[in-house]
Amino acid sequence: MQAVRTPLSVYCAFAALLFVFLLAGVASAASPGDPAAAEALFAEGQALMEQGDYEKACPKLEESYRLDPATGALHALALCHERQGRFASAWVELMDVASRANAERYPERESAARERAEALKKRLSFLTVQVDPDTAALAGVGISRDGVPLGPAAWGTRIPVDPGWHVVIAKAPGYEPYRATVTIGNEPSSETVVVPRLRAIPAVPTVAPAPRASNEGRAELLGVELTPLRTAGVAFGTAGVASFGIATFSALRALAKNAESEKNCQGDDCEPDGAADRAAAVEAASIATVSAIAGGVLLATGVALFVIGAPDSDGASVSVTPSGLRLRSAF
Repeated sequence: MQAVRTPLSVYCAFAALLFVFLLAGVASAASPGDPAAAEALFAEGQALMEQGDYEKACPKLEESYRLDPATGALHALALCHERQGRFASAWVELMDVASRANAERYPERESAARERAEALKKRLSFLTVQVDPDTAALAGVGISRDGVPLGPAAWGTRIPVDPGWHVVIAKAPGYEPYRATVTIGNEPSSETVVVPRLRAIPAVPTVAPAPRASNEGRAELLGVELTPLRTAGVAFGTAGVASFGIATFSALRALAKNAESEKNCQGDDCEPDGAADRAAAVEAASIATVSAIAGGVLLATGVALFVIGAPDSDGASVSVTPSGLRLRSAF
C-alpha cells in the first residue's frame, strides 16, 4: 500500500489560515469597545456634520472613536473639530491620523491628513507658560493647564491651544497657589502666562499659655485689687479685644478680595476667578460683622463686671449669687 503525501503548499495554506483565525481572535479579545454602537454613533455624527450641527456631531464622533478607535473615526473627528473652530485639537488629531495611515500603508489617507494639518498651521493659536526660576526650583512644584500637568520640559514652549478660556495653576507645598486665566480668541494669536515667584504661606504663631497667677499677683500687676467679679470682667474684656482683632483682620481681607475681584469682573459679570474672590469677600465681611458685634458685647460685659466688682472702702466686694447680688467680705 503506497502512502499518500500531502503537498507542502497545503500545509502552508492551512498554517496561514490558522494564523488569520488566531489573529482575529486576539484582536477581538483585546478590543474592549462596542463596534456596533461605534458604527451607529459614527453614522449619526456624520449626518449631523452634513447638517452643520458640529456642537452635537463632534461628541458623537468622539464617543464612536472611544468605543472603536479606528483611524477613519479619528479622521472624521479631526474634520469635525476643525469646522467647530477647535483648530489645535484638529491639528493634533490629523497628525495622528497621518502617522497611523503610514503604518497601515494607506498613502491616500496619510497624504490627505498631512495636507489638511499643514493648512491648519496658519490658524493655530499658542499659549506659552513661563515659570519664575525661584518657583521652578521649589520642591514638589506642579504646573497645570486646564487640569493637565505640564512637566518642566513644557515650560517656555509655545503649545497649540483651542480658542476659549484656559486656566494655569501653580502649586508647591508650603506656598500659596497661583492661578491665572487667559482667553484665546478665534483669530490666531500667541499668549504668554508668567508664573511669578510663589509666596510662602505665613506660619501661624503659637501663643504660649500665660503662667497662672494668683489674684494677688494679678492685682499687683494691674495696680488694683481684683475681686472674683473683676477677674471675670478682665476675662470678658480680653475676649472682646480678641474679637475686635478678628473683625479687623476679616474686614481687611474682605476689602482685599473685593479689590482682586475687580480684575476679573465687569459689573456683575465675573470670570471664575472674579466670582471666587467676590464670594470670599462676602464671607470675610460676614465674619467681620459677627466678630465686631461679639467683641462689643464681650467688652461691655467685661467693663460692667469690672465696675460692679469693685470692693467697698471697708474691703467688702460684690458677688453674684442665684438670688441676686450680695456683699462679700474681703477678710
